[in-house]
Amino acid sequence: MNIALEPDTSDTVVSHRTAKRNKPLELSSVDADTVIMSSRQIDRELSAKSTVGTTSSTRSDNQATTASLIIGSHEPILLDRPTIIGRKPAVPRIAGSIAPRLVMVPSPAREISASHVEVTQVGSSVVVRDLGSANGTALLGVGVSRRLLRQGETAVALDGTIIEIGDEIQIVVRIPEPTKVEIVSEQT
Repeated sequence: MNIALEPDTSDTVVSHRTAKRNKPLELSSVDADTVIMSSRQIDRELSAKSTVGTTSSTRSDNQATTASLIIGSHEPILLDRPTIIGRKPAVPRIAGSIAPRLVMVPSPAREISASHVEVTQVGSSVVVRDLGSANGTALLGVGVSRRLLRQGETAVALDGTIIEIGDEIQIVVRIPEPTKVEIVSEQT
């Protein structure tokens, strides 16, 4: 399995490639959960092919309640599915019913493990799980001291929590405010 960067994305979100360099894999040639692209690329591919799948309209309905991750100056990554971040992330041997999003980050000093950390939204909470990384995962929150997760340990992250995974890579958790519904009753 060769993993390469899409030409119009950063070094954060990756996609599988065919044997020809710089040619994205056709969505119709593989299962939808094996192609990992940025949201923008998925939207372009699906709208161009009129294929059933995740599109910006279905994502935007949930966007108000979906948390996101921000890595450097890259576009936010929605937590609409479990997200595995690492130097060369891979789908776990035993995966859940929803295929995870794989996010590759640079690690010139190789401080980041291949599959380093998993971030998942569960209801209105964001759960961070160290995937047995060699150098650990640190969480920094507003008004909270730095917490180092042990291998396999999980923790709940609040809005603004910074996840440090090594090589100066910091991931910021963003959780939107719940939408307030105003109930107006008529009085007779």
